[in-house]
Amino acid sequence: MSAKTVEYRREDKVAIITLNRPEAMNSMTVQMMEELTEAVKRFSHDDEAWVAILNGNGRSFCTGADLKESLGLISEDAGNLYELPKQGMATVTAINNLAKPTIAAVHGHTVAGGLLFANACALVVAAESTKFSMPEAKVG
Repeated sequence: MSAKTVEYRREDKVAIITLNRPEAMNSMTVQMMEELTEAVKRFSHDDEAWVAILNGNGRSFCTGADLKESLGLISEDAGNLYELPKQGMATVTAINNLAKPTIAAVHGHTVAGGLLFANACALVVAAESTKFSMPEAKVG
């Protein structure tokens, strides 16, 4: 597995979970979603952490699925079409089911799956410059 795409650290009673693919505007790969799910589980079991902040490194919070990876997965095997959405929903469910509060601190582009991750948190705090978008809605 390549370098970590999600960082987990704790400052006092606050867990900070950071999406860390700034070169790709934090677009989500399967690896990144798996790591985010693991970070959420880690927070859930971390008795010293009372609240978590989910944020993104770089100029955007998260721009949804990494379309390059999605196309690659589909070209390998059409059965992979649902791999990214399946993992994405598992991640959203993990955030949603937490017994402890989560805060999404968003900025830049917060798009598609990134918007779902933010909305799964108990509270969303957005920078004034944040651009929210759900382009899938245009498809129908």
